[in-house]
Amino acid sequence: MNEKSEHAGSHPHVNSLAARTPAVIQVATLYAAYPMAFVSAAWITVGRALFGAAGDLVPIFAISFGPALAVILCLGARWMFRDAHRRVTSGEHLRVGASWGFVLSVWACWALAFLFGMFIPDYRAGVPVSGIGALAGADYVGYGAGFGNTFGNFDLCHGYYRCRDRFQCQ
Repeated sequence: MNEKSEHAGSHPHVNSLAARTPAVIQVATLYAAYPMAFVSAAWITVGRALFGAAGDLVPIFAISFGPALAVILCLGARWMFRDAHRRVTSGEHLRVGASWGFVLSVWACWALAFLFGMFIPDYRAGVPVSGIGALAGADYVGYGAGFGNTFGNFDLCHGYYRCRDRFQCQ
């Protein structure tokens, strides 16, 4: 007589404790999602001030890009938590943790936000400045404009599409 359930042979790893326990980075990412949404937005808005490169764009970013990114990343965090709780309720995981897709996606957003905050040029007293320019020299401020805008567009679009795709799936 076979004592195994009829489903045990099809997915032997599903019932193992290791397969049902999220990795530490999955749990840490889940709980860091909300705070990092605000840290990312604050970094983009005023992070250049740490390098003495805050200027005319700070108030503009404070009412535009920063809040938009915070809202988008908070929506993503909300859906990440809902997905994690769904996985626990369904028995897929023993405790909450972000799925690997969310982990990779949100870390990409955080990295892009950091790069954007470092590279985006600002103007202080009519002189262009940036975080990368303050660290590597004034010659790099021009490069910062090209790379900074690219990183900012990628970050905002990545966060938006992550939320949009998640919203359409529910």
